[in-house]
Amino acid sequence: MKRKLVILAAVCAVLAACLFIVRWLWPKMVTEHDQHFNLAMLALTAVAALAAVPSLYEWISGLLRSDQPAILNATDQIPAPVVDFVGRDKEIKEIVRYLRGGGAPIACIHGIGGAGKSELARRVAASVRKQFSNAQLIVDMRGTDAAPIPAEDALARCVRAFVGQEDKLPDSPEERRAIYAKQLQGKRVIVLLDNVRDDAHARLLIPPPGCALLLTSRTQLSLPGIRCWKVDELTTTEAKELLREVAKRPIGPEALQRIVTLCSHRPRGWELPVYPCRCLARRICEKA
Repeated sequence: MKRKLVILAAVCAVLAACLFIVRWLWPKMVTEHDQHFNLAMLALTAVAALAAVPSLYEWISGLLRSDQPAILNATDQIPAPVVDFVGRDKEIKEIVRYLRGGGAPIACIHGIGGAGKSELARRVAASVRKQFSNAQLIVDMRGTDAAPIPAEDALARCVRAFVGQEDKLPDSPEERRAIYAKQLQGKRVIVLLDNVRDDAHARLLIPPPGCALLLTSRTQLSLPGIRCWKVDELTTTEAKELLREVAKRPIGPEALQRIVTLCSHRPRGWELPVYPCRCLARRICEKA
């Protein structure tokens, strides 16, 4: 549908341009039908503009979407953490120290939905980027969806970061696992699997020594050698600090407390406030 709208906009724009050229080259001929000519140009221009609006909106939204930075190359995939990240200092220090300890560390960040596990994992990955300089891979496993990403598909995505999209990969999960291990062997790579459902969902992606596996999940995983960190909701102080950061405007104490309480101190309980915070609190109350 979007492609058809783009084609329509282009055709109308070309026709309007042709009419403008005709008017400029043969003004006497146009004068005889001036009213109809103007209406035709106006109609074509309006249709072209309306048809181009969805694509233009998507393009502008992409430019303004600061929390989704562009992937620099095939092996540099983990987005930078948000600038207004708040709290979790203890967990960050412990996980970073563990990942830097050598071997093939497997770290799991688990806890309730909306507690900020994914952003915490990105913050950790950014902190160990120099130690895993060959590649930083990420796959959203969609473990809470009705149809999660199969482990063999996640393997294929990681492998293609090194071999490209053209090479045909074997269908067997074991063969894909062998290629995955071969591509990571001797490299310093961190693999972030976001939103893992269970142990089986991540087992095939355990990396060879020298690499690291960072997992987020709503359940505590129990893979061999894994270390887990539970993430709960933010403290009241941390939640208020984060809301002040994302609001980018003064917030009254009453509205601040209402929003934090209604959102259960969870970072994903609120989106970037586009309304005055008192209105946002009232809207949340209406939905509660």
